[in-house]
Amino acid sequence: MNKTYTIEKVLALIGMQESGTLEFKQEVNIEKDNRKEFLYDIASFSNNQGGTIIYGIIEKEGEAIGIKSVDQNLDALILKMEMLVRDGIKPVISGVIIYGIDTGSGVVIVVEIPKSWNAPHMVTIGGTNKFYKRGEKGKYLVDVFELKNMFLLQGTIEQKVTDFIHERINKILNNDTYVDLGNEGLITMHLIPTSSFGAYPSFNLPSTLKYGYPMKSLSNKTDNDSIPNLDGIIAISRGNGQLGAKNAYTQLFRNGIIETVSGQNLVSDDKCKGIPYYVNPPEPNYEGDIEYMIEEFARIHSEVKVSGPQILSVSLINIKGYKLELNSNDITRFNAKPIQQNVIVLPNIYIEDLNTFNRGNLKPMFDTVWNASGLPESRSFDKNGDWHLHW
Repeated sequence: MNKTYTIEKVLALIGMQESGTLEFKQEVNIEKDNRKEFLYDIASFSNNQGGTIIYGIIEKEGEAIGIKSVDQNLDALILKMEMLVRDGIKPVISGVIIYGIDTGSGVVIVVEIPKSWNAPHMVTIGGTNKFYKRGEKGKYLVDVFELKNMFLLQGTIEQKVTDFIHERINKILNNDTYVDLGNEGLITMHLIPTSSFGAYPSFNLPSTLKYGYPMKSLSNKTDNDSIPNLDGIIAISRGNGQLGAKNAYTQLFRNGIIETVSGQNLVSDDKCKGIPYYVNPPEPNYEGDIEYMIEEFARIHSEVKVSGPQILSVSLINIKGYKLELNSNDITRFNAKPIQQNVIVLPNIYIEDLNTFNRGNLKPMFDTVWNASGLPESRSFDKNGDWHLHW
């Protein structure tokens, strides 16, 4: 989320009523048992449509009538509030922002809470384990029936993600894309904002749909100029024009989903079909390519104002007969076996915040490729499971 409140917008609140997405509070009280009430408020907004709480506003019967300055150490107070939100609600709510505004009439604290696509969120501090939701008249404790529906909705989103991935794989298999990808092995990456499957996904794509918007592809770290197409915009990395040369592309869909597909980082010739995992740059390493593209995805989504939880999906297509290709001095390369499946959808990775994503979470995804090739686990992680590519 981005900050939406300014001095002028706060001052304009005087005379306004609270609503299902806006609440006024005169002071911040997050000491001892009051911490629970603070977190109930945060979770209740996120479990519904999102909203804003403004501390330092004097209200009467829900109407803002004045400003009462928050007189505590502002930086320390905001830090404490952020830590409570991070540690007292499970799963963690992504995208909450807390900031102060000096209006001239006093300092207020604004807490902006996004609608969550990983709901329901439970307040866990002090062993309370309660679910709250926000209505027009304030927060309320969720009963077992509504809680069940909230979990069912989350399951629906997961199914939509799965259906989308399978649909795209089928199109790629049938070469139903905007560029000829051939019939050799491909690596496909999708970054899917969970908000893409809401009733009205809203991203600032129209201003981005300009000829020449630069995007990198999975196997090409050079920007390629994009062009508009039916689905959004696409940047194509073309082969060198020789027989057997491979194309690749990155597609930004209008609902914020990013897809990149390439076979350029795989080996396919008369001698072997391989998934390169070499640790001597600039030789290819497919795991390094995937990790690099996460940075590119973060850049694109930052520019088009996409935030919140995301699903990272990686699939191997037309991959039957390929195996991991390791360095020539790595004796375990002789243990690598050809993959028996034509399509492998790797375990999806849930990402709360793309900018702070822990690369160690990629391990289950990469281990699956190594297992499919008869090897125990990816070499890109240290003994603690932290990302540690050997480059």
